[in-house]
This record gives sequence, C-alpha cells and structure tokens, in this order.
Amino acid sequence: ESMREEIFQLLHCVPTAGHLGLHRTLQWFQRLFWFEGFRTWVTQKVLRCLVCQESKSPRHTLGHTEAILQDPTLAPFDIIAIDAFGPLPLSAQDHKYILVVQCLFS
Repeated sequence: ESMREEIFQLLHCVPTAGHLGLHRTLQWFQRLFWFEGFRTWVTQKVLRCLVCQESKSPRHTLGHTEAILQDPTLAPFDIIAIDAFGPLPLSAQDHKYILVVQCLFS
C-alpha cells in the first residue's frame, strides 16, 4: 500500500505531474504499473484529491438567480441553495463532508 501511495504521489501530486486529473492519471498508471483493482483505487484517490477539488471549475450555475432576486415578494430564507461535497480526509473532529447552505436573498 505504501508503494502505491508513493507511485500515486509521483504520477499525480508532485509539481511536475500537475494534478492531471482522472483520465491522464489512469493513463500514466496503466502504462507503468498494474495491480488488482488499480483503476478503482486510482479513481478514488483522484476524486479525493483536495488540490483537484479546489481547482476544479464548478459544473453548474445558479441559473435564474437574477430573476429570483428581483422578485419584491421574497424575504430572507424563502429560497436557499445547498451544496455538499466530499468525502474529504477526516478532520480532527472526524468530519469528512462539507455542507454549504446559502440564502439567495442575501
């Protein structure tokens, strides 16, 4: 397992690797190494990579936010947006998910 971690660090995490994403990391792994279940293992590692999660562009937009906010009948907390992401590495309090709740009025 420690050798797998070291190989992953070299192929994905070092500055010269540049956090290439899932597809390219799998390509490099497949060319150079193999072990039972490597595709699943690499996929889980890349999806849990904090640097990749922080730099990934959002896949969705709020859409009709401007029209919603122009409605004079709305009050705070009438409409909220909720987003969850993870799993992340465990925090000191054993948390591994982040839940963000935002009032669209404010």
